[in-house]
Amino acid sequence: MGNCLFEFNFLDHPPPSTHDSNSRYFCFVSVVDQKPYLLDVKFLDEVNHQTVSAAIISTVNAYGISPLDVISFVSDNAAYCKKAYNTVLQHIYPHSTHICCLAHILQLVGEVFHVAFQELSQFASYFKSAFYKKGARKRRYQKFLESKGLPTTLAPVPSSTRWNSFFNAAVYHTSHLNLYLEFFELEKERCRSSDVSIAVDRIVSMLSSDVKKLEVEFCFVATECTKIARVLDSFQGSTQPLSLTAWSKIEEIDLYLHKGTAKVVFAPELEALLAKIPVADKAKHIRKFHETFNESLMKFSKHLDVLPARGIYQQARVFDPKQAPNLSRDIDEYSAIHFRDSDPLESGGAGAMLREEWDDYHHFIQSPIGQQSMAQNPTPMAFWRDKAEQFPMLSATALMYMSVPVSSCDAERSFSLYKHLFNDRRESNTQEHVKMLVMMNFNGDISRQLMLTTRPEMR
Repeated sequence: MGNCLFEFNFLDHPPPSTHDSNSRYFCFVSVVDQKPYLLDVKFLDEVNHQTVSAAIISTVNAYGISPLDVISFVSDNAAYCKKAYNTVLQHIYPHSTHICCLAHILQLVGEVFHVAFQELSQFASYFKSAFYKKGARKRRYQKFLESKGLPTTLAPVPSSTRWNSFFNAAVYHTSHLNLYLEFFELEKERCRSSDVSIAVDRIVSMLSSDVKKLEVEFCFVATECTKIARVLDSFQGSTQPLSLTAWSKIEEIDLYLHKGTAKVVFAPELEALLAKIPVADKAKHIRKFHETFNESLMKFSKHLDVLPARGIYQQARVFDPKQAPNLSRDIDEYSAIHFRDSDPLESGGAGAMLREEWDDYHHFIQSPIGQQSMAQNPTPMAFWRDKAEQFPMLSATALMYMSVPVSSCDAERSFSLYKHLFNDRRESNTQEHVKMLVMMNFNGDISRQLMLTTRPEMR
């Protein structure tokens, strides 16, 4: 199978079809040439570093993959995942690196803002409740928005399973907050007092008592957290290789959080709101902003300082022809990279050939013909595929490290299949049936390809 990367994760609440409340679903995703494939689904009676390690080893062995061909394991930041790698897996797979999900780390940073502004969370929760199973109210709200010349979209609902949903909700409420009191007072008048929901009553109360505070805090989250939201979206949603740009994004967030701890000038719309409130209240808000940034920076630094893949993210940048000229040309400084078909520390033989190829690459990308080639192949992926014959060892290594994921979101997405696959009619499914259904759905493209290959009459 060649060099492989594995992601793994768990679904802590299995569907009822297993009839076993102690079961846990454990999935593997192998990323080969930028394409994720679900290799196996494991059912574990308990989750700890030993059962995790055993499940990984059995899957790798089942596919006949050499231990030397495994270059990374990707997981979230759970303690048992780290222990599984540190105590067992790194010794069995010596060329591998533990990739802790960068999207999960950023989500933890985002949670700091969520916790710091609890009133915003309460408001969003009441807003959700006000429309829950209230079709007529939704239609009246959409008609109300239409009368104001606004799109008739409903507010995003913050959810712990949908990262960035809190930031998206803040953006929505910031732009609509000045309309809510009018609408919900109309809703209150429309219904008898005994029928007015608690949510509507609480929304009206919050808007009537301290709307200025809500406006300022919603605006702060909506305008000052856009960088976190943007980078988090790129980590969890992009289908493009991100390992070569991951470190620059990490540095971008680190610098942004550092600046936030002492920021004195905010977004224009936030500055406009702060200018309308008393000086003492403004100072209180800014102090809270700084404290929140400081706490989020501490959270980010805590994970960044022990990030196992730090060396890979820093050193893999050399495979981007645009970044390489600004990095060291000494191949011995790239100890985190396991070069294909060669050991850079070897003296003579393949090692000497690799060093020659390495020097030729650095000369080439700064030459006129190299600049022309980079213009014709604007992405690192296109460049290295085009130069596979000219730089065979470096090309194989570069394409391999470009496949390294920065998050475990592909594995997480396999869990979303469960809600589509399981219902009341499928409660009698065995574990083997569960496994087959999930794998066929996740690997839909390859399943169809195999079907067309093996059954010509279906072409």
